[in-house]
Amino acid sequence: MKSLAAFAEEEYEAFRDLLRDAAGLKFDESRREALRLAVRTRALACGDGSFGVYLERLHGEGGEAERQRLLDLVTIQETSFFRNPEHFQALAGPVLHEVRLHAGGRPIRVWSAGCATGEEAYSIGLSLLEAGVHSAEVVGTDLSEAALGAARVGRYGQRAVRQVPQPLLDRYFERVKDQFLVGEALRQVVRFEHLNLIREPFPTVRFAGCDVVFCRNVIIYFTPESVRRIVRTFADCLPPGGALFLGPSETLWQLSTDFELAEWGGGFYYRRRRPVPVQEARPPVRETTSLSPARSPSRRPRRQPRRVAPPIPRASSGLDKALEALRAGDAPGATAILEASLDGQGAGAVPLVVLAYLYLSGGRRGPAVDLAQRALALDPLCPDAHLLEGLAAREEGRHEESQAAFRRALYLEPASALARYHLGQVYAVCGQRRKAEREFSEAIRLLETGAAASPLSVAYPAEALHHACRLVWEKCREARRA
Repeated sequence: MKSLAAFAEEEYEAFRDLLRDAAGLKFDESRREALRLAVRTRALACGDGSFGVYLERLHGEGGEAERQRLLDLVTIQETSFFRNPEHFQALAGPVLHEVRLHAGGRPIRVWSAGCATGEEAYSIGLSLLEAGVHSAEVVGTDLSEAALGAARVGRYGQRAVRQVPQPLLDRYFERVKDQFLVGEALRQVVRFEHLNLIREPFPTVRFAGCDVVFCRNVIIYFTPESVRRIVRTFADCLPPGGALFLGPSETLWQLSTDFELAEWGGGFYYRRRRPVPVQEARPPVRETTSLSPARSPSRRPRRQPRRVAPPIPRASSGLDKALEALRAGDAPGATAILEASLDGQGAGAVPLVVLAYLYLSGGRRGPAVDLAQRALALDPLCPDAHLLEGLAAREEGRHEESQAAFRRALYLEPASALARYHLGQVYAVCGQRRKAEREFSEAIRLLETGAAASPLSVAYPAEALHHACRLVWEKCREARRA
């Protein structure tokens, strides 16, 4: 239908504002076409011949149900069990130890915010059961009623459970032909509820007093104002020392001072800061030295990381715009721009790599790997394509493959602080603390003296990467000396 072929300016603004007000979602100019396609799909399903008629339906009697269907469509995301396995290792390790100290005899409470189709919430419950927690309550919430319906059914294909060890599949799932149905023991500790993080006031009785919050690969879809509000309410829900898990591409850097970064096994999470008693407060201590393999960090003031703008190839205006969107924190917008600009024929390796990174960050591992392989076919010497292969392998716990990919990236670009940081993380997960310490130290030196610029650097602010490297470097040294 011609009337559904393009947004008039006022139509785009009306739908954009509706979704922002309804759920805090951001659809800026870079995501205009993605929004139009979603609205068009629902308008056709309703038999509406124009965007204006469909907009009237959304605002009219019974419009709430249709608004929910539109929200279901624009919030679809792919996920799997035990995605980023180091998070669940941290949950079953130091996080659970901390929770048990203050939980007493009450059930341990974990909130999976933005749980999608339930894989994350069930992974949390499974981790707690395997850690010997017999009294637990895992609540998965999501904006999408369709996703919650699938979560409650709890039936998953082989791809979704590929990271679940066979003994756990046998113990907690029922095999139904080529699918796996969540068993009763796991269902006893996991439940699902609808929640709009923006519209519904919380913390409420349902969520106040949570011990742990998982909200991974969710806040990248919200406006900055919405993110600050959501993070503030997470802080209100958690006790001092309570844990918040975000996605690998998400950070609280310059967003919140309520949390401190923590590391375990090469992975990161946030811990609710403890209040400092006034009588114990101390003047700030002057921080010390940069980290380089040849010098002790206590001998000279810490350097700040150099700000190096990533190179933007002139051949792709789509890439330019995508990097601008990513620099502004708009990952969905960057994704939409690249998807619209890549025709599968003349795309260079760099746009493919950036889109692969965005797919991987959003849980779309399969398409991400395909794009990385396409980039390598175009340019086998592209270090960032090898870096993406390493990230995808690490996400599935294939540490040897991950190490090999990161080493290939470093062979091609030895000054890549990103590759050294990620290689150090894998070494740390594998217990190779000395090697991890070396990679983190070298990454910090590069950040302070001039790391190689990369389009992916846009997604990793230099200050945040520098801070993370220092943290894990110190953790590695402490563990090795213990």
